[in-house]
Amino acid sequence: FKFGVIAGVGAGVGIGVGEVTRSLCTCSRDTFFRARAVKLPNLTYGFGVPTAGSADSNLGSLPLFPLSTVFVPGMVLPLRIFEPRYRQLIVDLKSQPQNRRCFGIVAIKDGWEVGEQAARTLYPVGTKAQLQQVTDLPEGEYFITVLGGPRFQLEDVDTESRSYLTASVTDLPDDSGACAPELVETAQALLLEYRGVTQGWLGGNDAGLPVPNNPVDLSYAITSSVLLEVRERQSLLQCSDACSRLELGIDFMRREITLAEQLPSVPAPQMMQVTHSTN
Repeated sequence: FKFGVIAGVGAGVGIGVGEVTRSLCTCSRDTFFRARAVKLPNLTYGFGVPTAGSADSNLGSLPLFPLSTVFVPGMVLPLRIFEPRYRQLIVDLKSQPQNRRCFGIVAIKDGWEVGEQAARTLYPVGTKAQLQQVTDLPEGEYFITVLGGPRFQLEDVDTESRSYLTASVTDLPDDSGACAPELVETAQALLLEYRGVTQGWLGGNDAGLPVPNNPVDLSYAITSSVLLEVRERQSLLQCSDACSRLELGIDFMRREITLAEQLPSVPAPQMMQVTHSTN
């Protein structure tokens, strides 16, 4: 199952997506959803989550690339690389065979992306990223595209061997389990409903895309598509199996749909209007 970011984005080491909290002020649904989604990548997707072993690194331990967002198996993500340590990571990966050009993306729990030792605490589960394309930019920078592979569990993080973090990791299997047909059907229906409710406000392009039938693919479609805070999206990523992920995703979608339907469609108050100073 493949998710693709339409617009190229970049921050210190990635897309710089932070947690977004609800606004308690009265505002239009259009204003509210655009405010919550201002930094969320615009995603599309197809079929085929890479399996474990399809994205292995040949650099000893797995290089780490902390981001302030959750990277999901099957997601296609463009990144602009300009920090020296991550430029070195790309140089190291380019020296490997194509099927060995792999690193791990893990969400930051405490800290930020840019700068040495900026990420103070990482979430324990991340996703392997297979380097798909590399474009050289001026002054030694790169624009890359990566594909999300299997999830992994962090075991031990090395902060000294290289300029970037590396870690010993354990691959986590994606077992669809014995998901009840009713569970899958409910998740599919809610994902379609969620798309319909948010399509006009989020400016997305996924309304006409098929809804997966495979429980694993469907669970990751929900994880990547529904507008959630980092900690909530991470909780979906860390679910032990697709059935558990679908159950939690259903709870999140019901909440978000209810919230969307209850927001009044009235003009945003004056306090929501931002003016710019020349200072």
